Amino acid sequence: MQGGIDAALKHLQEAKVISSIHKDTHPAKYARCLLKLSEALRQVPGREAEADQRLTEAKDLYFQIIGKTRATAMERSKDDLITRSDQVKEEDFDALIHISQR
Repeated sequence: MQGGIDAALKHLQEAKVISSIHKDTHPAKYARCLLKLSEALRQVPGREAEADQRLTEAKDLYFQIIGKTRATAMERSKDDLITRSDQVKEEDFDALIHISQR
């Protein structure tokens, strides 16, 4: 299985480089690429911090795309604060990109 993860990482890192070239005109594609890269990195021991960084970048870009500059905190309970960015799912990124371009 590790070979599959390595191949996915290589592919996604190349996709990140390519999509970064067009991130000003196609930011949703770049954001989705960062999301998928974070998912792959999360499966590699010792790369969790990098996965978190890519996920944060993807979520920040997502909120810029949909017109939100920062996720606002919503109080679920006194001790349990969540942000809208914690609730962003893969489907949210997918909704920004036509199926033929995913």
